[in-house]
Amino acid sequence: MLIMIHLKNAVSKPIVLPKRHKKSIKKKIDIATSFDVIEHTLKPRHFLAEIAALLAKNGLLIVSTPNRKDAMIEIGGETYQQFFYRTHHRWYFDLKSLITCAQLAGLEVVKTHCIQRYGLSNAINWIKYGRPCGTSKIKVIDSPIIDEVWKRQLEISGSGD
Repeated sequence: MLIMIHLKNAVSKPIVLPKRHKKSIKKKIDIATSFDVIEHTLKPRHFLAEIAALLAKNGLLIVSTPNRKDAMIEIGGETYQQFFYRTHHRWYFDLKSLITCAQLAGLEVVKTHCIQRYGLSNAINWIKYGRPCGTSKIKVIDSPIIDEVWKRQLEISGSGD
């Protein structure tokens, strides 16, 4: 799941960075990225607000995190759920909860996009073997067209990985 957000014009209550960080910041940045990090943080809203404090006006923050509405949670059974809900993740987000977190951190959501990286063979192999099988393909359905339809449907429905 990928969300692109930028700073609101007026932030009601910004979180102030510790003084040790302020001294090292010489110039605000235009863009920041966070890929598969927010789910590990102690305080996700503070994490986003601290990044927002580093951004220039209208700066862009791109955030990606596993999607708790991943279709595989429903179709992959208990084995997939155990794989997904790992103890090293403190938080689990879907699109709505990540948007809410960003808004509470004083950010405005500009664009959202749910991404499905894995094809249909991956889903069927999970169901069949109960574990990730990498990029193993199932010959009878190994088709770019089938994979494109599968991925697109999950992205549109907000159920991508």
